[in-house]
Amino acid sequence: MRMSRGKRSALLGLFLAITIMFGSVHSAKVANAATENYYIKINKGTNVVTVYEKDGTPYTAFACSTGYATPVGTFHTMAKYRWWTLDGPTYGQYCTRITGSILFHSVWYYQNRTPNSQSYVQYNKLGTTASHGCCRLTVAASKWIYENCPTGTKVIIFNGTAKDDPLGKPKTIKVSGYMGWDPTDPDSNNPYKTKSTTPKISISSKTLTYGSKFGDGNMSCKDSGGFDITDWVKMSGTVNMKKVGSYKVKYSVIDSFGRTSSKTVTYKVVDKKAATLTGVKSSLTNDLGDSRNLMKGVKAKDVAGVNLTDKVVIYVKTPSADGYVTCKDNVYTFEEAGTYKFKYVIKNPNNGKKTVKKQTIKVLQQEPPTLTSKDQWSTIYITPEQKDLYWDELMNGVDVEYYDGSYITNQVIITITAPSGTETSIKEGEDYLFEEMGEYTLVYTISSPNSNSEVMTTECQRSLVVTDEIPSEDTINE
Repeated sequence: MRMSRGKRSALLGLFLAITIMFGSVHSAKVANAATENYYIKINKGTNVVTVYEKDGTPYTAFACSTGYATPVGTFHTMAKYRWWTLDGPTYGQYCTRITGSILFHSVWYYQNRTPNSQSYVQYNKLGTTASHGCCRLTVAASKWIYENCPTGTKVIIFNGTAKDDPLGKPKTIKVSGYMGWDPTDPDSNNPYKTKSTTPKISISSKTLTYGSKFGDGNMSCKDSGGFDITDWVKMSGTVNMKKVGSYKVKYSVIDSFGRTSSKTVTYKVVDKKAATLTGVKSSLTNDLGDSRNLMKGVKAKDVAGVNLTDKVVIYVKTPSADGYVTCKDNVYTFEEAGTYKFKYVIKNPNNGKKTVKKQTIKVLQQEPPTLTSKDQWSTIYITPEQKDLYWDELMNGVDVEYYDGSYITNQVIITITAPSGTETSIKEGEDYLFEEMGEYTLVYTISSPNSNSEVMTTECQRSLVVTDEIPSEDTINE
C-alpha cells in the first residue's frame, strides 16, 4: 500500500524522535557526572576543534575536517550514536549530534561496524575542509567527545584564524591503503596497536658541539602506533650553542591516540675544537746577544673566545743543540749565532687538543763582511783604449765573505775618484768611463745586510792608473 506524503513525514518525525530519545539515553551512560565540565569551539577557518573547561581554560584540541555546509552559530549537542549511517551511505564511529544532520564523528567507513574499512584518502584530509558539513575527527578524538562531553554540551562554530586557536593546530599523521584502520582506534584488533602505551622520545646524543645548530636530528619521536611525530614535539627551555655549559630542556608531546609523553634532558655544550694561536711569525732575524719577548703579539683562545694565552708553552732548539727544551722565561737572550727553532704549543683545557705553531729565528753575529782580492788590492794599469770598464770587470778577483755564507758580493759599491777630484759611485750592472789620464782611487765598500742595530761596513782601496805606457810586471813588483 502506498503511503501518503503526510503519513511518511509523520512516521519519519516519529522515527527521528525515537532515535534521538534512545541516543539521549545512551548519552547518559557515557557522559561525565558534571554536565557542564566542558564546552567546544569549532574553527571552520583553520579546521581545529578546541575543548575548553567551564572556566574558559583551553583543555585540549583536535584537528578536524569541516565542510562549506557546516553551519555557524551556537548549539547544544542533542544525541550520541556508537555507529551511525552517513551520506553515501557511509558510516561513522562515536557520533555526537550537534544540530540537525551535523555531527561530530570519525572519518567515514565503507562498511557499517567494520573498523578496518575506513577511507584512507579521507583520513589523510584531516585538518582541511573536506566534509559535507559534519565535523570529522580521528576515532580517538571523536571517542573522547563521545565519552566526556554529555548531551547538552555547548558547541560554538565560527570562521576564525589561527589566532583563535589557543592550543594551536594539532598535526595529523598520514596512512596508506585503500581501505583500512584509523591508527587511533583503540579496538584490540587494530594492527596499529603496539605494546607501547605512550609516544617514545629518543635522544641521539646529550653532548653537543659548540657553534653547531641545535636540534638537527638530535631528537626523534614515534607515537604509540609507530608513526614519526618528531615535529609534533614541543620543547621548553633553551640551549645556547655559543656558550659552553649545561642546559636542561623538557620535551613533551601528545599523539593522535591522545597519549602523552615527556622527557627531561640535560644537554652539555662542549668545545671539541683545538684552540687558535695567532701572532707567531714563521721567520725572524735577531742580533747576537740581543733579547726578545717571545710572547709579544701572541694570543691563544678557545672556540668560545676564552683567553688561553697564559697557557702557551714555548720550546726552543738552539743552533748547537740536538733537541728542544722548554723556555723558562718568555724573554729570551740569543747567546750564539745561527738558526734557532721555536715551537709554540697550546693545549685546549676543554678537550686536550693541541695547537702547534713553529718559528725560525736567524741570529746574526756582530761582525762585518770581509773583502778580499786575489791581487791583494794592487794598482791596476790600463791604456786609454781600455777606459770604458764595467762593474764586474772592476770586481774581477774580488770576493766577499759573510759568516752565514750568504752571497752578498753584488752589494759592493765602488766609489771612484778621478785625478781631477770628481767622485762617482757605481754598483752591479753599471760601467765607468776613465776619461782622464792619471791615477784614480777606487774604494770598495760592503755593509752588513742583516744587522738590526748599527750598520757595520768594510772598506778596501786600490789605485787604477790610465797611462800610455803600462809598466812591466817586473817594474810593478819592484
